[in-house]
Amino acid sequence: MRENASRKYFNGSRPPFGFQRVPVNDGGRTRYRLELEDGEAVSIQTVRRIFALALEGVGCKQIAMDLNTEGFRTSTNRRWGAVTVHKVLTNEAHKGTLLWGGCAGHLASHSGEEPVRADNTWVAIVDKETFDQVQKSLAPRVTHPRTVSSRYLLADSCSVDAAAP
Repeated sequence: MRENASRKYFNGSRPPFGFQRVPVNDGGRTRYRLELEDGEAVSIQTVRRIFALALEGVGCKQIAMDLNTEGFRTSTNRRWGAVTVHKVLTNEAHKGTLLWGGCAGHLASHSGEEPVRADNTWVAIVDKETFDQVQKSLAPRVTHPRTVSSRYLLADSCSVDAAAP
């Protein structure tokens, strides 16, 4: 599978949302590459819309609710959920990059080998700048535990204001 990925072939069974698997003959063996779904498919427009909403600061849960309200479905014809939206937003395939073995928990990550990463492997749905901006907005905002917004140690700021005489 590492060799397959290094030669820019897609290893997965189900393509990322907005893509389709296309068989390629490689010396008598059938391998697969990813291509955008036919034409300006609804799924490609949906991916671009998800990224646009994320750039506006809309959260994954709200994006999923909006898509469900408007009748959009995932590639498996299910309702959207926050986790599914997050997977679309974090999948590097949408910016044209093939990544194999780079996810935490992937068997290849346990071997200690570097993941296979190939940029510009297929046509991107969103540009790299948009993808990178969304990744920055998704990064957890960590506040030091000793940072206290209240003058009382075990009170949150809302309850202090309400309790003030």
